[in-house]
Amino acid sequence: MKMNFDVAQIEMPRAQMLKLFDARGSQVSCASGVLWITQDGERDDVVLGAGQSLRIQRDGLTLIYACKDAALRIDAAKAGRAGLSKNARSATPVLHSRKGAGALTFSICCTA
Repeated sequence: MKMNFDVAQIEMPRAQMLKLFDARGSQVSCASGVLWITQDGERDDVVLGAGQSLRIQRDGLTLIYACKDAALRIDAAKAGRAGLSKNARSATPVLHSRKGAGALTFSICCTA
């Protein structure tokens, strides 16, 4: 599945994992439940509870794990906002998803 979006709202059952690729600058907000987030290259992991949010600091792989049933919102980084590469400045954020091996995988990338 491929979706153009500025905002994605996702419900995740307990023990579901979400993979974000190259999502630097995007914001993850936890509406309910508890989310554990780890970013490739970051030393510390983050646990978000309801009402908390995190701006993704790096490109590469970001894993979001639902410690219990959770609802989250992802605000994609805007084209031209700090955090996107120079080639992506005029691009549209695109969300790709595929289900396999027990994980729902979302890839946030930029396309011209």
